Amino acid sequence: MSQTSNITQEGVTQGSIVVNDYVRRSVRVLAIHEHEVHQISFMNGLSSLFFSIGSGLLSFAVGLWANAAFQNGSSPEGRVLTSVGAPVALLFAVVAFGVGILAVKKRGSLLATIEAQSVNIPAPGN
Repeated sequence: MSQTSNITQEGVTQGSIVVNDYVRRSVRVLAIHEHEVHQISFMNGLSSLFFSIGSGLLSFAVGLWANAAFQNGSSPEGRVLTSVGAPVALLFAVVAFGVGILAVKKRGSLLATIEAQSVNIPAPGN
């Protein structure tokens, strides 16, 4: 952490002194092929897409049910949307969330495979 202190002389600020704390960190670098980077990126995008679709469909279903709950009388189209459209949207939302979870798990298994195949090489001079 850096510590900053003001030096005052007769009530006048002269400046500040910054004291740096130096740290050392050991980083493990994994060798990743380009196609693996593309696959990880694709899985990230796929999971984001399906989680977004699932969220939208879930919001649509909840909105239909909330609208039906606070409306005095509904039209035939509204009753069909509430009784058929909302459950179908909820079902598709569950499927979309499931596909998103599968994409996250696939990405995790790919990263675990990369880590398992990586070999520690001692640093020169150690």
